[in-house]
Amino acid sequence: MPVFAICTLLGAGAGLWIPLVSGPDELALLCLLIVPLIWWLAGPAAGVFCVACFVAALHSHAYAGQLPDANGAPVDALVRGCVADFPVTDTEGHRFLLQLNTADYNDLPARLQLRTYSHTLRIPDHGCWQLRVRVRRAHGLSNPGSSDRAWHLYRNGVAATGYVRDSPLNKPLDQSGSMSLWLDMRRWLYARVEPQLPTAAAAGLVPGIVMGMRQSILPEQWQVLRATGTTHLMAISGLHIGMVAWLLWKVTHWIAVHFSGSGFQRAERLAAIAATFGALLYAGLAGFAAPTLRATGMLLLVLLLRACARRGAGNDILAAVFCLAVMTEPTAILASGFWLSYLAVFVLLNCCGAGTLPAGTDRRLPHLPVPLLQRWQQHVQRAVAVQWRLSLGLVLPGLLFFGQLALFAPLANLLAIPVFGMAVLPLLLGGAVLVTVLPSAGSVLLHTGTWVLDQLLNFLEWVASWPGALWEPPAADAAACLVGLAGIAMLARPLPPRQRCMGCGLLFVAWCLQQAYPGSVSTSLAIHVLDVGQGTAVVLQSGRQGVLLDAGPRWRSGDAGRQTVLPALRSMGIESLDFLVVSHGDNDHVGGVPAVLEHMPVGRLVAPESVTIPGAVITPCRRGQKWNWQGMQLHILHPASVTGWSKNDASCVVRLEWPGGAALFPGDIEARGEAVLAARESPQPIELIVAPHHGSRTSSTTAMLQRFPARHTVFTTGFGNRWGFPHPEVTGRWQQVAECVLNTATSGALVFRLQPDGTLRLQQELKRAWTRPWAIRAASSSSCQQHGSTL
Repeated sequence: MPVFAICTLLGAGAGLWIPLVSGPDELALLCLLIVPLIWWLAGPAAGVFCVACFVAALHSHAYAGQLPDANGAPVDALVRGCVADFPVTDTEGHRFLLQLNTADYNDLPARLQLRTYSHTLRIPDHGCWQLRVRVRRAHGLSNPGSSDRAWHLYRNGVAATGYVRDSPLNKPLDQSGSMSLWLDMRRWLYARVEPQLPTAAAAGLVPGIVMGMRQSILPEQWQVLRATGTTHLMAISGLHIGMVAWLLWKVTHWIAVHFSGSGFQRAERLAAIAATFGALLYAGLAGFAAPTLRATGMLLLVLLLRACARRGAGNDILAAVFCLAVMTEPTAILASGFWLSYLAVFVLLNCCGAGTLPAGTDRRLPHLPVPLLQRWQQHVQRAVAVQWRLSLGLVLPGLLFFGQLALFAPLANLLAIPVFGMAVLPLLLGGAVLVTVLPSAGSVLLHTGTWVLDQLLNFLEWVASWPGALWEPPAADAAACLVGLAGIAMLARPLPPRQRCMGCGLLFVAWCLQQAYPGSVSTSLAIHVLDVGQGTAVVLQSGRQGVLLDAGPRWRSGDAGRQTVLPALRSMGIESLDFLVVSHGDNDHVGGVPAVLEHMPVGRLVAPESVTIPGAVITPCRRGQKWNWQGMQLHILHPASVTGWSKNDASCVVRLEWPGGAALFPGDIEARGEAVLAARESPQPIELIVAPHHGSRTSSTTAMLQRFPARHTVFTTGFGNRWGFPHPEVTGRWQQVAECVLNTATSGALVFRLQPDGTLRLQQELKRAWTRPWAIRAASSSSCQQHGSTL
């Protein structure tokens, strides 16, 4: 069975990454013809591979067929549908998934992710709605070090996103679809549990534990949970479902044996039925999320085997559930939670269970009972062994998926899991059940469970405050990961001390390889044009030193500095910024600067005098300023004075020079500023230019293009932005003089690297990289490929 699981994984990966044929009809026909032949010629394993590959390819084609036009133009439509998951409420309104029933626009996909910008529409109060919406093609920012929203939308089958417009046509509908059954049940239970919760800080975590609704958990609480490695406790997962099933099993088995007079085998079957019912009901409260389906599937197989008086190997059961999960939902392999869930169970089965004795057994006489004190000592020893091996086994996945590691997670979980499992979960679940029939008794249990949870959260906050609780290394080296994986495997398995010492040595070697990783210490110049939507953020990197030019915009729910720039800097291995240059004071350039200044050491902040940043010492930007940086020259070309300029034309224009080439970053200067700049500077070829003012019609004049002809031109715009940037006329002008014209809205973050001959080479376009599944991979740029600029 493990071989079939591996073949299923490889097949699903091939179907998601390699476009096989042009359409789903041809693909289905090939599947019917080829799979039986492969199964007959190469065996079941090859047949399973082919089936998984075709299933994943069909899923990808179905998603790609739903995507609206790639130009990102928004569409207004009147839609009717039902809410597919419990809405998330924030300060601005509600975010929710809508499953369409009908729409007055034919090309809309079946599932939309929408949000409201007011609380006038009480989306959580009704299951089905008629709404006037504005939607466009699903997309996301793509940058190093941060998650790609397009992946998340792809995993959830969302092909279009948008928002609800103010309209008298917006109204709830009386109809209800079958898909809203579990949502209605969760809403009904939440309406009875929420008024009974106390005002403690941990009260917002209770809905996530009881019914999988995590929208009330505060960002600072999430940070504490991440820093202590306890996020798995705050949502319905395998631990929760296993405990509910175990409790129902024990109670039903005891009642069947002592009161109904049932035999052992009949009691086993009744207990299995009760545990199955409880597990399915509890998983339904979480909306049948992927981790709950994995846990429920494994539990059902175990209960079925036990009810039939059969035994099954843990790895075989895990592999069977893995195959079923991937076959039914191939995109599940793109989710980090999917891998962490299965890897945790795999570690428990293969590392934590071997070599340990059950509690109540003496080591010298294995079948004789031991005193209570020794039994508790064995419980503690087993818990410690499980925690450190499980934490060790999830080190590399945590680093690869999240770029961070909670160093004190074993210690935090050692106390948190027993307290949570023996006190918090029974009290909260019991209170949620009782509050529907005996509100007073249920309220007591909910208050008690919330109080215990609040004390546990205080303990976790204390652990998270320890120095170095959360380690965030730069991008990982592949060789270091492989060596580290071998060391972890030797330490996690119950091997002799000599081999465990070898495991420690391999971990030390992996650490040395990571420290010497060329990708993080290379002194070759790399220019990263980040994808921050409608805004600009450019990182100049040489080894671990960096220069940041602008930091992107601030949004309603955050800013590009915190969510994009800082994760990108950490992934590049940049530990400090020598310069931070702000071109001008518009939000799309300065919005993320405060967050960068708060979390990253900055040597010198350069900005026009009109820019004010509280608490920051600013060096005014003036023509003629020059600084040496890593053997290169940073020149300020504009402005020469502060008077007589509009905010855009007063942008700080920066030129980076190196032997044999230069790059130009003109900010948002427009026609007047470009004319003055072109008159002052002599004609010179430019390797890279970030197009002025994002490609507006008021910029990129003929004088600018003649003075600064560039090999690479980059527009930094938002996907489907309302201004229509870059304007087609401007794009056409740059295409006449530049070898390669790119737009971060369609290419994602761009990486240019300096070559020995002094030229820049386009090394990577994140939205067009092979690391993306083909259904969300952007089309290749033919003009750049023609000149050998892409990978």
